[in-house]
Amino acid sequence: MTAATHLTVSAADLHRYAACSHDDNPIHLDGAAARAAGLPGRVAHGMLVMGLAVETVARRVGGPARIAACSARFLRPLVVPETGTVPIAVMATAEGAAVHVAVHGPDGLVARVTVTLVDG
Repeated sequence: MTAATHLTVSAADLHRYAACSHDDNPIHLDGAAARAAGLPGRVAHGMLVMGLAVETVARRVGGPARIAACSARFLRPLVVPETGTVPIAVMATAEGAAVHVAVHGPDGLVARVTVTLVDG
């Protein structure tokens, strides 16, 4: 499997994720707070980015029951504008029981995610 999926992340997505995860750190929800912390603006939750990558793989391999494990290495924050959306490209390449996923934002590679599949 080599595939690219194009998604977007919005401010509304960050607020929904914060509510579900109980991670209401202001760097994810308030651009001014993120800039005060030294970031270029409001940034997406790392686990949201990883979740989008894993969900993309799950859709391609027959569902979440096929996923045994996942891990991520975050390389840079995904900055989300105050209004509108930020595009991301999720590029997946299979290698045996592992699917290697590269998540790209407008400023380059955001994260590398490895998804390990169960046999069968």
